[in-house]
Amino acid sequence: MSDARLAVTGGDMAALNGRTYLVFGHNFQGGYNGESASISQVYSSEIRSFRIVDNGRSLAIAGYQALRDPVNFRRRDGNLVQFVDRGLPALAYLGGVFTPGSSGGGYRAPILIGRDGQARVDASYQQFFSQYTAANIPLYDSRSRSMYDILMGGISLYSYADGQLTPDTTLPWISNVTTLVRAANGSFQEYIMPPIPAVTPGSTGNYGANAAFFMNQAVPASARGVVTLNRLRGPTVVGYVFGGIYSTVPNTTSPLRQTGASNQVFQITLTPS
Repeated sequence: MSDARLAVTGGDMAALNGRTYLVFGHNFQGGYNGESASISQVYSSEIRSFRIVDNGRSLAIAGYQALRDPVNFRRRDGNLVQFVDRGLPALAYLGGVFTPGSSGGGYRAPILIGRDGQARVDASYQQFFSQYTAANIPLYDSRSRSMYDILMGGISLYSYADGQLTPDTTLPWISNVTTLVRAANGSFQEYIMPPIPAVTPGSTGNYGANAAFFMNQAVPASARGVVTLNRLRGPTVVGYVFGGIYSTVPNTTSPLRQTGASNQVFQITLTPS
């Protein structure tokens, strides 16, 4: 099939309550070949949703809807994650790039998408880490009704080292692993966790951007892939991180040949406390 409404890159798709959501991104035309590229790009600034129709012979989409917000939805390459909003299935969009203007920074206000398809920007919290697409692990504790999302490295508006939190609107590559927690009262908070280790002596742990998390199928989880945190007992291999991009330096604005495709597999062991 072909449908111009699906001509989106840098967006992300996920299912919720029988509908498929195509969230943010841009229509990119031209050759992606560095600073000399002649390109045009138009941000969708939309949350698009539809039902996928499969009659056994052909595919189509039906019931198409679009929510548009040229200010808060002008994002791409962020993190669309499975979420639990006070006990109910939801989606959350964390981060995204690039803010208008010459600074080119990342977005910080989380966006929640409910079962009814409505989206809410939570400007009361401003996300510090992993604005760009990164491997992430969703977990939910039904006892405290708290949602946890572990974001693993990637490209970030802030970095953390030696007790110092450092902002950088050029979005440095980081090795920081953080957990964004949404408590039962709706408040957000981020926590620093042990960083991604250097793979070889003298290298960096700047992995995670565009990487994927592969869940251990033996881990207790919902059908949507959210780990049931309160059912974990002791150190547990929750899954693996693979793919994406690594960087040899925090800032790669010039020259550009300091990144590469990652061939590393990281086993992730979670120890509940």
